[in-house]
Amino acid sequence: MIREQANYKKRCGPGEKPHHLFEAMSSDPYDRSVLIVHDQENHSPDAHTKYYSTENLAKFANDGIVVKDIKLRKHAAGIGKWGKTDVFTKGIIHGEMSLNNALHFSISMKYDRVIFIGVDLMDSKYFWLGEDEKRHTIVRKGKNLSDMHTKCPETLRVVRAMQERYPETSLFVYNEDSKLKEIMPLWTK
Repeated sequence: MIREQANYKKRCGPGEKPHHLFEAMSSDPYDRSVLIVHDQENHSPDAHTKYYSTENLAKFANDGIVVKDIKLRKHAAGIGKWGKTDVFTKGIIHGEMSLNNALHFSISMKYDRVIFIGVDLMDSKYFWLGEDEKRHTIVRKGKNLSDMHTKCPETLRVVRAMQERYPETSLFVYNEDSKLKEIMPLWTK
């Protein structure tokens, strides 16, 4: 799922422009993924929404769809609405972190099992930036790349609440070093 607000000036640092994301998602191994592109027009009117629209889905090498953003007040997770909201007609609820989008989509699609790969939260690195590049928000907060992700505590809280509300969806984590392992089992084949 693609959703990134680092597509307008105040949230962009070096290497955080939409074309960097297009390049990353069009390269191995991401080029074999199906994309759900989260349209930011409703959430971030100042954003470069032209980058996150149906017309520009072709910029990715992948197949995919575009869904609208549902903006909630004060970063509420909207967990109670997840099972009732059709993501294709109404949109996806963001909340305070992008993992919220994936969880809402999973519940809406009535998935039995979700395996989190690449949601490790153990450091402050982002896959589309270089190995030693920091997001501008990490720099602003005085954090190091090796520091735990700033959204880790909130992410764990939202995932726990989701597990309680929707126990029919089993959550697993792929990386044994992920912070998500604190609240969900490791995926084993």
